[in-house]
Amino acid sequence: MAPKLKIFVSSTFKDLKEERLAVRNIINELANKGYDVEWVGMEKFGSLSTTPLRTSISFAEQADFIILLVAASYGSTPQDGQISFTLEEYEIMCRDKIPCLAYIAPLDDNKLNEKIKQFRARIKQDLTPYSYSDIKDLVIQVRRDLERELRSFYPKMKSEVMTISPPVFDQDVFVNRKEELYKLGNAIDKKAKIGICGSTGIGKTTFIQHFFWTHKDNLDELIWLRIDDLFGRDSDGHLRIGATRWNKEVLIDKLKDLQKKKPRAIFVFDNVQAAPLIVRWLANKLDYTQSIYLSWDSQALPTCDPVIHLNPLPLSAALVLVDKYCNSEQSQDKESIKSLCVLLDNHPLLLDLVGRQLRLLPHRTVKEIIEGLSELTLEGPTIDREGVKVRSLLLTSYHALNYHERLILSSLAAAPPRGVSEETANWLIMHLGHEQIRRLDRAQDLGLIEGRMQSDWHGHRYRLRSLIATFLKTTDMYESGRKEFENYISSSEALNDSSSDIVVLALESQLDILIPGLPKNTDWLERLLIKSRQEIRDQVYNIIINLRDKQQVTIIQEAIIRILKTPRSQEITIELIQILGYWFVNSVLVISGLRQIWLNPKCAEHNRRLLSRDVGVAAARVLANIKGKSFEDFLITHAKSSNYGYRSRALNSAANAKVIKVLPVITNLLGHHESKVRRIAAEAIEDFDYNLEISNHLWDLFQNEYDEKVKYAIATTLGVWEDERVLPYILSRLKDADAYIRAEICSVLRFYNLSKEIREQLLEISICDHDIDVRVNAAQVLVEFEDCLAAKACLELLQTPDDRCREAGASFVSFLREGSKLYEALRIEVPDTLASWLDKSEKIEFRLLARAGLLNFKDPRAYPGLWYDVGYDQSGKLDWIYRYNVIQSLAIWVPPEFDPINLRSLIHDPEPQIRGVAALVAGQEHVRTMISELESILEDRSDTIFEKTVARMASEALDRISGKRERWKPFYNKYTHTTNTK
Repeated sequence: MAPKLKIFVSSTFKDLKEERLAVRNIINELANKGYDVEWVGMEKFGSLSTTPLRTSISFAEQADFIILLVAASYGSTPQDGQISFTLEEYEIMCRDKIPCLAYIAPLDDNKLNEKIKQFRARIKQDLTPYSYSDIKDLVIQVRRDLERELRSFYPKMKSEVMTISPPVFDQDVFVNRKEELYKLGNAIDKKAKIGICGSTGIGKTTFIQHFFWTHKDNLDELIWLRIDDLFGRDSDGHLRIGATRWNKEVLIDKLKDLQKKKPRAIFVFDNVQAAPLIVRWLANKLDYTQSIYLSWDSQALPTCDPVIHLNPLPLSAALVLVDKYCNSEQSQDKESIKSLCVLLDNHPLLLDLVGRQLRLLPHRTVKEIIEGLSELTLEGPTIDREGVKVRSLLLTSYHALNYHERLILSSLAAAPPRGVSEETANWLIMHLGHEQIRRLDRAQDLGLIEGRMQSDWHGHRYRLRSLIATFLKTTDMYESGRKEFENYISSSEALNDSSSDIVVLALESQLDILIPGLPKNTDWLERLLIKSRQEIRDQVYNIIINLRDKQQVTIIQEAIIRILKTPRSQEITIELIQILGYWFVNSVLVISGLRQIWLNPKCAEHNRRLLSRDVGVAAARVLANIKGKSFEDFLITHAKSSNYGYRSRALNSAANAKVIKVLPVITNLLGHHESKVRRIAAEAIEDFDYNLEISNHLWDLFQNEYDEKVKYAIATTLGVWEDERVLPYILSRLKDADAYIRAEICSVLRFYNLSKEIREQLLEISICDHDIDVRVNAAQVLVEFEDCLAAKACLELLQTPDDRCREAGASFVSFLREGSKLYEALRIEVPDTLASWLDKSEKIEFRLLARAGLLNFKDPRAYPGLWYDVGYDQSGKLDWIYRYNVIQSLAIWVPPEFDPINLRSLIHDPEPQIRGVAALVAGQEHVRTMISELESILEDRSDTIFEKTVARMASEALDRISGKRERWKPFYNKYTHTTNTK
């Protein structure tokens, strides 16, 4: 005997006792008429061991049908709960797609409690409720509605006709998906059960059809089975009134008959989410039949391996798709087509619906279509449906989530459109989830939110497509979610967020609210301007320099001066000094602090404190601005000062910035009566471009100079200017007792065309000198000249226990030009030495140096473990240049087992230099699967070592992938030993 249909009556109890009794009587009356129905309600609970909430949920979950009665009461709320029993039951109904008839008492919503008002509004949005006038009216309508529904609930079984043909396929509307097509081909070869998952309209049907269309000569036909049609449901799983349904036992017999007649055919089960339990049963019965399952809900799929997830198209593919719908005139408006794709998030369904409008209205421009576009109201036919409405599709997915998940998702709709970090999501989950959920996995499965394996370069882990965000802003939970998101933005945690957008939003909001004060204390200032990544520093920098409140500015000025008392990296120190230059500074503390930095411009690099001439220049520019002088006049004034410290720093800054107006002053100081002034003048001239007149003047001074320190300073300046007259003197200083002088002389010799005898002398120094800097500098000169003598020097450095020597030797071989005599001389012995450094006991710096050198020698031993070593440095202590050199080497040569999928994480690395060079490699290797990743950094204006922005590097990579640009070739600079792009 078939089990009876359980009809669950859901409502509040005290205010609807009579209505509940009336509905119960109707159900009992129908049972007496022969309908196999059974009434279920809270009156039937009795004494149970579970909590009232759990009991209520359990009965709702087991119901076959629900009658919902709603009046003015919100109902009982369990302890520590946020929603009432009735709303919990409603959530179960939406989640499990249980058929429901809703009846609402006619009341003035404006006089109701806010919670019940929202609940009533949601029911009107989700269902088609009946507004009854009194109990008599309710009884008449419930009886009529139930009889209609029950007549359709057990229709005659359909067994004679089954539609197995796939939907009509339009080959013209398929683009991209090469990586996914490759996975599908491999899975079909292995006779696997395959799951295809993606949000509604993402193109699952078209994807399958395209594959079989392109392989029609090798594969048998498809047997296409729509689960919604077979079991009388819509594609979201709701029972259709009057629709016929197959008995699953009869259906499995029919499918097995088909299997015998067409043993090589492949079964495709479409819209699996309409009846997931039945599909799992069918999948088990057809255990050895090759089959493909399509669903917008990955949890509805039976056990599949693999499950192929389809995501929105990359921009380049979306542009191609829209262009296929356009006529010749519409196609010419490339900018509007791009704007359309961006507006619609490159989503295939939306592009298809708009594309059909373009075909139907050929007289309209793309721009006109955009102006009249509303994403949520988009509707029209698709390849497998007579008509779809975007809002209805989203609503179904949305209500497949539970209350807490929907609330969290709605709160994210208030976030910046580019996305949020894991910290943001976790904070909202903790505050809104009430320990009911841990992650946003379910929302991701349903395609309502996009998640990455790791954060992108903005620090974003999750992103809502604009369509989803627009939809969520129309839901009943958005206001509550928005307020909770605003609470987060006002918190101190938001200033610690890894998302640049969240930090900027939080800082702007808190600064505005707290005028004339600042958020709590200024600890956040040091953290955001020093310890955060470049993108966040840049945006915080822009917020601070645009502050207009004098009290806020004064507090920040003085905080920055305190921060600058501790040496930082040169880059950050200069950024902090430049911030001070944006305001009129009247603080004695600030002016004295800047003056001290100018006179003693220290910075910290690699745990060492160094003097930085660039820091000095930055401080001098700000001081000049404060004094109301031009930079040139400020330097001239101090160059003529009687204070030696001011004079020395002025000459140094003028030289470093190559301020030509100061050059005559410096030249005049070469004749100063104090030797120390003459010396700093001679040292300063070295940084200016070669000048014949000054060179001859220096030579005359050199010959007549009695002070040895001044003479040496003049000689090094002439040496940098490649003056042959001073070369004998320079060579004589190679034997100086002062190691600093010997090291500097080696560096000066880089500018000369050296004889064999001198190079042999440098080789001896590189091997025998007791000072490491001298040895390294002598070896570097030989390497830059690609002298074969450098081979012995490099080997000595690589095999010396001292880490600085080893590092220098490895750096030299990493940049050797393939084909040079030195390259060939080293390629025999060096690779084995470098390969021995790949042991895990070695420091990460040396493993990376070894890999860069091995790749330069095209040695495959560089590859195993490479991606682990070049991954993002969580400690933040590793200089990016080590990782950078390895990745750049891949732009010249990749090992046979190179897998470009590993570039994805590097495209979103926090360090812009890494993002840029990863884009270069992707372009070199024509990695088509990286197109969407490259497109995502086309807005990245961060500078790279190539003197190009990351965006430019990504654009060039996309051009190389599409064949519009030739391969990149390294340009080796003899003197700097760096590579640049041509």
